[in-house]
Amino acid sequence: SYGEKAPPANFQLWGEMAKKIVELLVERYGRDEVVKWRFRVWTEPNNPDSFDGTVEDYAAMYDWAADAVVQVLGAQAIIGPANFCRACTQTPSWPYWSGVERLLQHFANGTNYATGKKGSPVSFLALSSYGNYGGPPVNKYGYSPLATAMSAELLTSWRNILPKGNDVSIELHEFGTLVNKEWRTSLEPGSFGA
Repeated sequence: SYGEKAPPANFQLWGEMAKKIVELLVERYGRDEVVKWRFRVWTEPNNPDSFDGTVEDYAAMYDWAADAVVQVLGAQAIIGPANFCRACTQTPSWPYWSGVERLLQHFANGTNYATGKKGSPVSFLALSSYGNYGGPPVNKYGYSPLATAMSAELLTSWRNILPKGNDVSIELHEFGTLVNKEWRTSLEPGSFGA
């Protein structure tokens, strides 16, 4: 577990807290600077080590946080959901491994938990992607170039669910390409993420 992984008990208070944080950032750094920043809600909510709520819980968290950012920064706000765990999308035994598609359907057509309107603002989609996913090739060590290509394909398929998909950037927010002889992400300095 990576610390607190429960959804908020009160989503409206969660949104108020997010708004206050963005207001403090604007006060300190100025709106012209903060409006350039990317705001991401959580990390790997489809990983049971990171989040133990439902897809609907995450959708509510996202909607309230995104609405808070938009209230402060306006339509220029750059807001996106968490970087999703790529490995978790491929493992049917994990709690809600197909939840990302359900979440994107909510973003596209669902009723926004914070505003009551249709859909949710999404500027980018992101993944955590490490070079060792997809199973170990026999007697092969090191970099797996297919991992990055597979991540791009997955993100592109998700982006196509959204009504303005071509305007949504696809990004890797957490990544590593080096693996060790056990085909595990290397612990050597510099081999982990961005």
